[in-house]
Amino acid sequence: KKGRNYQGLCPFHKETSPSFSVSPEKQIFYCFGCHAGGNVFSFIQKIERVNFPESVKIAANHAGVQLEYEKSEDHDKRIYLQKINEYAKKVYHAHLHSPSGKTAIEYLTGRSISKEAIQEFQIGYAPSGWQFLTDRLKQKKISLDESETCGLISKSKNKANHYYDRFRNRIIFPIINQTGNTIGFGGRVIEKEEPKYLNSPETPLFHKRSVLY
Repeated sequence: KKGRNYQGLCPFHKETSPSFSVSPEKQIFYCFGCHAGGNVFSFIQKIERVNFPESVKIAANHAGVQLEYEKSEDHDKRIYLQKINEYAKKVYHAHLHSPSGKTAIEYLTGRSISKEAIQEFQIGYAPSGWQFLTDRLKQKKISLDESETCGLISKSKNKANHYYDRFRNRIIFPIINQTGNTIGFGGRVIEKEEPKYLNSPETPLFHKRSVLY
């Protein structure tokens, strides 16, 4: 602390003497070296490389504030897509611990991945069948069109209204964003198949260049 403000090294550029200042009274920050400045939302946007709405969510999570949203078609769709991804994550994770997932469990433990890590990162397993997840989505009356939008299933080019699983015979790694939502998946084959790694395609939730797994 220095006077009324706090001072330290700037996180936005390399320096050896502190030029980064935070004012609790004014609720702002400013760097006298690179001239970066703003409020808590500006800081989160820069440090986490997110847009303003995402910065508000992150700040709210830290502060324990429940956000309220105005209803909109786009917002409702994103919430629905997130719920589909959350359901798929639970299905894949549960299947890893089924008899069918024994080979996947042995592979993970053989790569020194602990049970605690499997649980923490909600690692799952997609079996080799073409309809494993698709059938469960149907049973739950979840929209197959929106599930395709999530990149979980694909539509057949030869059969009308026929869908099949995108991830098959793969260990599944959920991809989580800064606010804790499942936005995509990465699948790693167990046997010698191509491609070795298969990720979710670009979706309304998953933008590859803005997310680091």
